Amino acid sequence: GIVSFPPGSDPGTHVHAAEEEIIYVISGRGETRVADKVYPLEPGVAVFTEPGVAHGVKTLGNEPLVLISVFSPPVRPGSYDKK
Repeated sequence: GIVSFPPGSDPGTHVHAAEEEIIYVISGRGETRVADKVYPLEPGVAVFTEPGVAHGVKTLGNEPLVLISVFSPPVRPGSYDKK
């Protein structure tokens, strides 16, 4: 799916118990926290997160952060635990 976070977004972290996730940045800037590490996000960057690992994104700058998000197995958005 395609996800767009408006400028100033910082929804915190969450966990997918059984699903791995890959995000790919289309546009905008931000950062992602995966477990205890923080990585910069910019167009062309991809990030893999294993199941059971807390993760989240934060938007930096004045434009939306737009991502492609892929789950395996599939997950219904919002059906995971906030951390």
